[in-house]
Formats: sequence, structure tokens, C-alpha cells
Amino acid sequence: MARPRLTGFSHGAGCGCKLSAAELAAALGAMTRPLPTGPSVLVGPEGADDAGVFRLDERRALVQTLDFFTPVVDDPGDWGAIAAANALSDVYAMGGTPVTALNIVAWPREGLDLTLLAEVLDGAAGVLDEAGCALVGGHSIDDPEPKFGLSVTGLVDPDAMLTNAGGRPGDVLVLTKPLGTGVVTTAAKQGSCPDGALDAAVRSMTLLNADASRLATAHGARCATDVTGFGLLGHLAEVVSASGVGAVVEAARLPLLPGASALAEQGTVPGGTRRNREGTAVSWGDGVDEARRWLACDAQTSGGLLVAIAPSRAPGLLDALRDGPAGPAVAIGSLVERPPAAGRARPVTGPDPGGRSRRSARWPPGPPTPPRPRRPAPPGRSSTGPERPWPRAARRRTPRARGPPRGGAGRGRPTAPVLNATGVLLHTNLGRAPLDPPDEAHGWGPSDLEIDLATGRRGARQRGVEEAAAALTGADDALVVNNGAAALTLAVAALAGNREVVVSRGQLVEIGGSFRVPDVVAAGGAVLREVGTTNRTHESDYRDAVGAGTGALLEVHPSNFVVEGFVARVPTATLAAVAHDAGLPLVVDLGSGLLDERCPWLAGGAPAWLRGEPGARQALAAGADLVTFSGDKLLGGPQAGILCGGADAVARARHHPLARALRFDRVRGVLLHRALDAYLRGAAAEDVPFWRLALAPADSLRARAEAVVAALPSAADASVVAAPGAVGAGSLPGRGLPGWAVALGAGPPDDVGAALRRSGVLTVITGGRVLAHLRSVDPTDDDRLTRLLARAVIDRS
Repeated sequence: MARPRLTGFSHGAGCGCKLSAAELAAALGAMTRPLPTGPSVLVGPEGADDAGVFRLDERRALVQTLDFFTPVVDDPGDWGAIAAANALSDVYAMGGTPVTALNIVAWPREGLDLTLLAEVLDGAAGVLDEAGCALVGGHSIDDPEPKFGLSVTGLVDPDAMLTNAGGRPGDVLVLTKPLGTGVVTTAAKQGSCPDGALDAAVRSMTLLNADASRLATAHGARCATDVTGFGLLGHLAEVVSASGVGAVVEAARLPLLPGASALAEQGTVPGGTRRNREGTAVSWGDGVDEARRWLACDAQTSGGLLVAIAPSRAPGLLDALRDGPAGPAVAIGSLVERPPAAGRARPVTGPDPGGRSRRSARWPPGPPTPPRPRRPAPPGRSSTGPERPWPRAARRRTPRARGPPRGGAGRGRPTAPVLNATGVLLHTNLGRAPLDPPDEAHGWGPSDLEIDLATGRRGARQRGVEEAAAALTGADDALVVNNGAAALTLAVAALAGNREVVVSRGQLVEIGGSFRVPDVVAAGGAVLREVGTTNRTHESDYRDAVGAGTGALLEVHPSNFVVEGFVARVPTATLAAVAHDAGLPLVVDLGSGLLDERCPWLAGGAPAWLRGEPGARQALAAGADLVTFSGDKLLGGPQAGILCGGADAVARARHHPLARALRFDRVRGVLLHRALDAYLRGAAAEDVPFWRLALAPADSLRARAEAVVAALPSAADASVVAAPGAVGAGSLPGRGLPGWAVALGAGPPDDVGAALRRSGVLTVITGGRVLAHLRSVDPTDDDRLTRLLARAVIDRS
């Protein structure tokens, strides 16, 4: 006797039977009572997320979902497995782990044999077993149309969950499964499915999204949804709405199931897909064919995850998912700033941001966003790459009106921009590390500084920069405060307050502003215990100093001076062993802020002038419990103090009362994140101004100096001279950078230098001549430098 076709008992297929988003919104809008909620509900129905989330405590929250549908295939075991995988997917889409499940069964008692139901339940049980999710019961009713699904409860860390609201402009959209289950299963129901197409669709639908969820979370994603009944664009619309962004999808990059395109082209499209396309407003590019338009809206059953992830993290996620059983995940587009005309449907008639093809779809519909200006890549370097999360704004070149000399009489005036032609890259008096102009969309206006947009609850202001700093240094955790001295003060206070801190006499340095390491230790509430001598300190000196009153051992990088000759110092690894043998923490203050001695962000590794400089990653690997350093020195970011280290040590610092008093502000947070993100992308050589200047070839500096001299009037008596530069800010003392400068011989050098300062150009006087170093001037400022040099000479003459 032939087995009955399960799909013959259903009016539709799988998730395609869902009410449309518009129909559901109408029903909810007609309710007269508010939806019951409470303070522990982190994610409720208002955000159209895949599951609800209820906080249990600081580290755990329940994820709850329910999903069921009519037969999508005729094989009962496959239907049960697909339904189970589909229900579990809602938990994975939130970044959670399924824990328990309940079966939901509607079965025609008179129409279908109960042995078929047993096969359905067996199929679901196999998937639950694979997921490690316990079946704890269920509920069944008699119904003329069979339906099956599950209610699933999972657990998630509230600080690491994935939500629709976690997307940011610039995020890359990654799709982990191919599209087309709706058209393929519809063709199978109609008896027109090509050979092999249904088998491929079943394999895709029964594949768990567990690995995709785990890897997305591990790579730092905070936004995801699973693609089911509303189709790719319908679920993307929920992300767009919740995150307050727009989206561009490259239609040509959409992964498709075998046979899906041909089926869609010939019109084999389920009703759910048609409703999705009618209800989703989107601007289609001219080159998007009809089949892909249908498949972008195809009602999926147990589809893949759609993940929005920062451009710096996307390559790692795609690489990790390359060999997945569903085939490689695909980057299909990106989130963008919401267009100003969002909500007005119109075709995309030109390239969209970044030069993308017109074979794309934009959500919300609106005019294409104009491309942001980009700095040309240095010679020999490609300008292509992932879009920056904080793209640089165009550099402003508005000349500043000349005014009175900027002396002590100018108290109360705002700071003024200047050209640094001193040859010192990290000039303390000029703000240390140079910074590119910020994107005005971030940092200046209201921002999500201390709010979790997914939950509406207060968030952590430092989370983004802390995660980036920890990743770059190999630390368990990180904390950011307002400067390097504050970082060391907090480290001492948190780990050794009211106890002794043991440090070598050769490391008791004085930093800028007459601020001394002994004063920093005292400010942290600790007692300084000096060991060794100025030039030689041995392991035994530290061991002999450790006693009942010792709180920590401290190693300080001398930074701004060098002791040579008859010297001895204890390596960090040995010092860590001494500290840990005594049950004490080791704090290492690196000051200068080199993240990694190997400089993996540079194509050729560490340059010669940097070799031997200790890195934060190596100090932690050697056993340091906490490493502190500045953000505005070799790191190339804004003023900040960064603490990296073990989870316990950082937690003690984070919860110390001083941490709040020393915390950094929102603008610096944006600027620091931009710098750290450049390192994560391997783009620091191009996108961090310090490295751009430091790595400029000497030959290019000479050519630029010659061009400036050629453009100056003869009265300047200008020439090109070799002139070494310096890193500055107390970093790498005694090491010069090869360079070239413009020398001015016109007039008394003190007078010429003063005239240039009034114009906003800082120079140096060497050998009786004013020198304008090109090493510390950005190439885009050469024309301005030339004008100001010429003006100073002409005004004097």
C-alpha cells in the first residue's frame, strides 16, 4: 500500500504558511491591552526578534521560542527533523544554547496512521539529540491538517546575545545557508522538482545553525537573525528597522540551492513568497533578474543565519565557515547609513556606496548614499578593502585668519590647528599622536555610549574598545581610562593598595610635567619598595624584598632615557616567576604602547628603528598579570590609558572606586576604537596617521621637500637638507628616523620661526637655519605648508 503524501494534507508548505508581517502587525495593533512584560524581559515581541529573552542573573538569561508548521516534505522523518532544526534555529539566532524542548502536534486522527506520527517524532528526536537538547514533554490535538513543531528554551549570556538591533552601518552581511527551500519544496509538492534538488534542500533544512551561531558570537558579532518564512529581505527588514540602518544586498552573490533559480524563473513560487515580495519595500538594481528577486523574498523553512558583523571581523568568520556542511558562507552585502528618503520606493539607478554593482537591492528604498571621500593609498599599496566602521571625513582646508601672537595673553582661547614641521611625530606639546579628522556621525552627537540598543538597558561604555584591546594583546580582558598615568595609578590601587610595591631603582623615571613613578605609586595608595641600583638589578633583589607586606611587583619601561654600559635588568618572565612564586601579581607599565613586538600590521614586520621595543602581547605572554600603556604614543590613538591582562586582575581594576573617576569620554572612545580597529584589520600602516608618517620612505620625503623649495620665492633662500626625525613622546630615545627638511636662510632664524608660529607652523632651528621637517607633515598638507612658509618670508621682507 502506497504511503500517503503528507504535503497533500496541507494548504501550504512549512514556514510559507506564516501570516505575513503586515497581517501580524495589524492583529497586534488591534489589541486593546498592552503586552505584559517586566524589567527582566531583555527581548520581547516589540523588536520582531527570533526569540524572547528573560534575564535570570548577570550572566544567564532564558531564550524562549515556539515554532510549528504543516508538512514541508512527504517523508515524515525528514519533516520532523526539519521542524526541530527550524525551532532550534531561533535560539541559535539569539546566540544561545538550546536546553529543553516540548513537542507540539496537530494530527488528523482519522486521516493519517499514527505510525507516521512516530516517524515524525523520531526525526525530531534525532536532531534534538544532535543539539544536546532534552525533550521534556509536549502537547497534541486532533486536527484535519497535520502540524508539528517545538517550543524550545535555551540559555544565553546577556552580554553576548545576538539581536536584530545590534547592526551598525558598515557591518558586513553574512548568509550561512543557500536560499530556495520555498520554491524547491513547492515544486516537489507539484511533482515538478528536478532530480537531486529536493535532497539538497532537505540536507540544508535539517542542518543545525549551531556552528554558525557559535562562530558568529566568537568572532564578535552582535546582530543576527535566522532566515525563515518572511524570506531573506523580510528578515533583513526587521534588522534594518530595529538597528536604525539601511542595507545593500548584492543579488548576484546570493547563494542558491540547486535548481532553485530555474524553478523561480518558470514561476514555481509559493504563496508565502508572493506575499513577502508584495509586503517588502525595496529598491531593485537594474541588473537584478526576476528569479533572484523571487528568491530574495522566498519563504524559507529552517534557513541559515543572516549575521551582521564588523568589517574587521568578517574575514575571520567567513574563513571559519568556509568548510561548513551547508557550503561556504557568503558575504552578500552590508548595512549602511539609513538613506534620508527611507520609505519612498524608487529604483537604484547608479552605483551604490563603495562602487558596488547595480545588481543589488537596497533597504530601506531611497537615493543612493554618495561615496565617502577616501585618502589615496600610499604608493605600492592598494586602496581596496572593507569599508571602515568610522570612515574618515574629508580633511578641511579652510585657511585660518591671522591674528595676534599666541602667547600668554591668549588665555581662554580655544586650541588652534597647527602644522607640525618639527620632525617629531609624537610631539607632547602638540597633542602627541596625530589623528585624522573624525567622522561627525560618531562621537559628537548622541550615541549608544552607555546603552544596549537591543535591550534598552544601560550598557558598558568601554565594551567595544576593551574587546579590541584584549584581542590585539592576547589578554583575557582590558580596561580603558583617561591616560597612561591613570592606568598605572589604578593598577597599583587595585592590586596593591595600602601595601608595598617592589620596583627597581633603575625604573623610577620622571615623565612629562615632572610627574614621577614614585608619585604615581603613592597616588595609588601603595608604599614604594626600591630594590637594586640605578644600573643593575638582579632576581635576588626582588626575592629578598618580598615579604608579608608586599602587594605587587612592578616593572616600568624607562621610555624616555637609556642606561648603557655596565647594566643588568631582570627579564619579565623571570620577574613573573618571582611574583607568582610568592602569590603576588606582576604589573608591567610599558608606557609607549607598542601592541606587539612583531608589528604584524606591517608588511615587513617591525622596522629597524623599533626593534627591541617591548610589546604588550609579549609582556602578557611572559606572565605579566596586568600591562598598562598609553593610547596616544606608538599605538597612534587619542590620549588614553589601557590596562590589559588576566580576567581577575582587570576585574579588580574595573570595580575599584578610582575606575569611575578615571574613565575616558565618549569622543576619545570613538577615536580609540577607530585606531584599534585599524590594527584588527591589518590596516594600521595606512589608517593610523602615526604609522603613515613614520613609514614614509626617505626618498619620498626628499622629493616632497624639493617640490616645496621649488615653489617658494627666491627671498626664502630655501634649500633641501637631510634632517633626521624622532618618534617623540618619550618613546625610543636616541633613535632617529631618516628624513629631509626645507631649510630657510632668509632673516634671523628666531624672527622667522616666530613668524611661522604666528601662522600656525611649528619648525626647529638647527645650525642657524629654520628647518621645516617633512617627516612630521602629512603629504596632503604640503601645499598649505608651502603657502605659509612663503607668507612668513614675504611678510618679513
